[in-house]
Amino acid sequence: MNHPLEYYQQQLKIYQDEEKKRIKQMALISTFRLLVFFSIGFGIYLLFNYRQFAVLVTVLGVALFIFLLSYLNSFLDLNS
Repeated sequence: MNHPLEYYQQQLKIYQDEEKKRIKQMALISTFRLLVFFSIGFGIYLLFNYRQFAVLVTVLGVALFIFLLSYLNSFLDLNS
């Protein structure tokens, strides 16, 4: 503890780097969730005449979307 200012600056740098990493991960998850959402809509649009495939795309897409939501929530809970 001879240099408290250096210690503080080192700890501050560590926590700032961790925070930047978390923000990037959250942005990646959110972007992927947005892509899934648009893909569901586009898949329904393309497969509207083939109802069975449209339903399959919808169900799988919604399941993936819900998974990403729960993953983001658990990620946020762990990092709180």
